[in-house]
Amino acid sequence: MACTISRRSIGMNPLRSARDWAIVAGIIASLFVEVQLLEWWQPSGVWPSVLIGGLIGMSPSLFSSLPVRGTVKATGSIAFLGRVDQAGFVLAGEGPEGRIYKSKGPRWLSWDSNRIVIGAIDGDEIPVTVPLHFYISLKRRQL
Repeated sequence: MACTISRRSIGMNPLRSARDWAIVAGIIASLFVEVQLLEWWQPSGVWPSVLIGGLIGMSPSLFSSLPVRGTVKATGSIAFLGRVDQAGFVLAGEGPEGRIYKSKGPRWLSWDSNRIVIGAIDGDEIPVTVPLHFYISLKRRQL
């Protein structure tokens, strides 16, 4: 059976936790240190390019973790859980929002917002929150 997800909204904040904000701040701070070292070693005025390049380079991983809220039909829940497993997510626990699935990889390789939350069945639909990259891959597989 095909797994379909109906999108309701896309969140605008990919940084879910203080840890995510600290990682971004650390990346920006390391860019500043890199710029200072470059300017000390060979003054050339390239610091705006380095900072802009670093921020542009970091943005795809942030945007791919934007939370997409939607619903899955209860009849397609088994197929949806199969896609969650295929994408490399494992059950990390239960929260007030529902069951939380996180990436199998090491924690330092993913944002805290890169998680899937599956709520309780509401009628014939199940509320879900998935990262944008997972939503896009589901939509591609439906075609």
